[in-house]
Amino acid sequence: MMLLFYPTLLGKDQFLKKFLGHPLFCIIGRLTYGAYLFHPFYYINDHWFALNGYHFTQIMYIGNAIGTIAVAFFLSFVMTLLLESPVSLLVRTFLEGARSGAPPPKPLPIEEEETINKTVNDKELKAI
Repeated sequence: MMLLFYPTLLGKDQFLKKFLGHPLFCIIGRLTYGAYLFHPFYYINDHWFALNGYHFTQIMYIGNAIGTIAVAFFLSFVMTLLLESPVSLLVRTFLEGARSGAPPPKPLPIEEEETINKTVNDKELKAI
């Protein structure tokens, strides 16, 4: 397998580089790590908390593998939406500017009359 990837690493094989750089493989690559993290929890839940013993057959192995893949990738997708994407956005917002040498964003000016917690005086209260 290394003989397949070696020319790509040297920059010689552009077809394989374009094929593996397709956006579909980028999505699968991001979800694969989350699936790797979540699949042991599926097995723990499925095998340790089972009420009956299993009679292992070939169909059961296939069904168990498909179920594990489906649940692990679904949980990975949820983790990507709820955790990875917001954290990535925060890192890009606050740390990318620091790396490029750009100054940090300036805070918005807040005028005293337009503060969020504006107190109401007696004249305004009577007018209401």
